[in-house]
Amino acid sequence: MRTKTILVVEDDPVIAADLTAVLRGTGARVLSFQHSEAALRWLSEDLSDLVVVNFCQKDHEDGLEMARFIRGQYLTPVLLL
Repeated sequence: MRTKTILVVEDDPVIAADLTAVLRGTGARVLSFQHSEAALRWLSEDLSDLVVVNFCQKDHEDGLEMARFIRGQYLTPVLLL
């Protein structure tokens, strides 16, 4: 069975670190991004099994807009926080 890959897009470093630690505890490979642009670049090159997105980014693209874009381009499930 292959290791699942989860992308976390969270601009708050404390929340990102906590969420990453919890998800890694499940055995998943977790990649954390503070900026949606970087996460989308990575996703365009290597699919993931789940993308966890902060609904309200402080100074970046709206999380709901990002989720819609991902769902329109990929079959990857998106979880909004």
